[in-house]
Amino acid sequence: RFLLAPKVSVIVQEFNSQQYTIFGEVVEPGVYPLTTKVTITKALAGAGGLNRGQFRATTVELADLTHAFIAREGEVLPVDFVQLVRFGDLRYDISLQPGDYIYIPSGLSKEVYILGEVNNPMLFAFREDMSVTRTLAQAEGFTPDADLKRIHIIRGSLHNPTVYMINYRAVLEGEAREIALEPGDVVYVPPTGLTSFSRIIDKIIPAVQALQVGIILADTVSD
Repeated sequence: RFLLAPKVSVIVQEFNSQQYTIFGEVVEPGVYPLTTKVTITKALAGAGGLNRGQFRATTVELADLTHAFIAREGEVLPVDFVQLVRFGDLRYDISLQPGDYIYIPSGLSKEVYILGEVNNPMLFAFREDMSVTRTLAQAEGFTPDADLKRIHIIRGSLHNPTVYMINYRAVLEGEAREIALEPGDVVYVPPTGLTSFSRIIDKIIPAVQALQVGIILADTVSD
């Protein structure tokens, strides 16, 4: 038997293409489906919560909420994770959208990022004697487009950072002061002609994400 001009109804159970990502110091980092309304706190809970460890017989939190961020389409959203998680300020408990990226860095393994117009963008484990010039020397040189007179050191949370700018050549020649790096610093070498700090941040976020995801994937493969 055959039906002529049958009417077919399709009910979508879920949208697998709608996803968000949460990496870093959560119990179960990964990519999650966004099938219902999910806020940041629900996303953290869905990932098992923040990682905890033992220190001198005391349970301690391993997450560095000061440097945690959520990025959407390459831009950091103005979310204060300390206020949200520590003090329950629900103004920051925003709803997620497809493609959102949440990163909760470690409070134990401090890192410094070298990004932008260098031949080998990468991150380094923080050491007490790290300076801008010493760290940049390990990035295997600069690209022809590098603006060495306007290197940015971005410190603190990415949605409200403190920014320092140095002239790399002037530092090498002893005409400007060297800057000691701190855990979590991002050293960004901009291309010539890039003057807007908001555009600089737009370029930094995808680069940070790529490094973090690459390291996590490498760890997953090695396990």
